[in-house]
Amino acid sequence: MDLVHSDRYLGYLLGPGHPTRPVRCSNMLTLVRNTGIPHRLVEPTLATEADLLLVHDAAYVEQVRSGWHDEWDGHRPQLHGLAALIVGGTVDAARRIADGTTIRAFHAMGAKHHAMADTASGFCIYNDMAIAATVLADSGRRVLYLDWDAHHGDGVEALLAHRTDVMTASIHNGHIFPGTGHGHRPERAAYNWPLPSGASGSEMLAAVDDALSIGSAFRPDVVLLAAGADGHEMDPLGQLAYRLEDFVDAAGEVSAFSWRHCQGRLLGGGAGGYLADDWTPRVWAGVFKELASPPVANGAS
Repeated sequence: MDLVHSDRYLGYLLGPGHPTRPVRCSNMLTLVRNTGIPHRLVEPTLATEADLLLVHDAAYVEQVRSGWHDEWDGHRPQLHGLAALIVGGTVDAARRIADGTTIRAFHAMGAKHHAMADTASGFCIYNDMAIAATVLADSGRRVLYLDWDAHHGDGVEALLAHRTDVMTASIHNGHIFPGTGHGHRPERAAYNWPLPSGASGSEMLAAVDDALSIGSAFRPDVVLLAAGADGHEMDPLGQLAYRLEDFVDAAGEVSAFSWRHCQGRLLGGGAGGYLADDWTPRVWAGVFKELASPPVANGAS
């Protein structure tokens, strides 16, 4: 299984003391290596301007390039290139999946799911998952996007609302940022499970099962997964009560689904997680190990 990573991500800093600490991705890679999880390390390449413009306004891209935005502190022109590198990592993986070069990939720095067409939001600059879904759908694939981050995947839902070949499903705390995603919108193939603060892993897993049941009727060719770790019970921002084993069990369900319905095609991104030195990389490593397991180990036929 491909693991997309670049040490350049360590420069994705939005301000002093900001909760987004990209070292969480390096720590996840260290865990994967130390525990011997089979993987192929893939270095991302920069997304093209055309890739960014698949979902973002040209004026917004120019604003990011200028280095100024309310989403970060001060003048940070380097963020355009780093955000484009994140998009490139996710989109390159999507293209490898589309052409059969690889079946599965995980990009811990990916799934910047709050970014909108004309603005950064929720620590997200460019929406790599919305771009990847667009690339896959334009290649003739039907896409199921599943998001269990503690925060609603509002950007992905909004940017893909016009597509009949992409289904979005978000399982999140319904009482925190961004304050959206309170119900299903089947006419837009958009489904939401807003959980209460303090929701347990069993509640999350029930929502995953529900989402996959709806997803099976959608008949997807590939699964995109935003595997946010901020629902962990210790995370300072998610206000949920998931445990490590809940994330692993959920990954197993999604993995088995993709083997049954999508010939195993799956692309995951890390999304949120704010315990950079312990639980966030441990959750992602556990999810990655489950996704990297062969289909028999996941109960698929």
